Amino acid sequence: MGLVVIMGGLLFMSLIRGWIVLGTYHREIVEGKDAALAEHRERAAVDAETMRDQARVIAGKTGVEDINIKLLQALREVAESSQ
Repeated sequence: MGLVVIMGGLLFMSLIRGWIVLGTYHREIVEGKDAALAEHRERAAVDAETMRDQARVIAGKTGVEDINIKLLQALREVAESSQ
């Protein structure tokens, strides 16, 4: 009888402290983590697309900016030489 009480007490204490986790609770935790991972993957795909668009815009801007700088330098040289 004492052994049954001790075993019951150990089982209760292990459930309270989280040493043993019931299957339903475990499945609930795993489903929550799976949902969070799926949401993270979706967000990562959106972030990757945004970064791709930003890189494309930045790459295009540098070319236009280079042309603008060269045109301004040429205009300055023409303005300085005409004075």
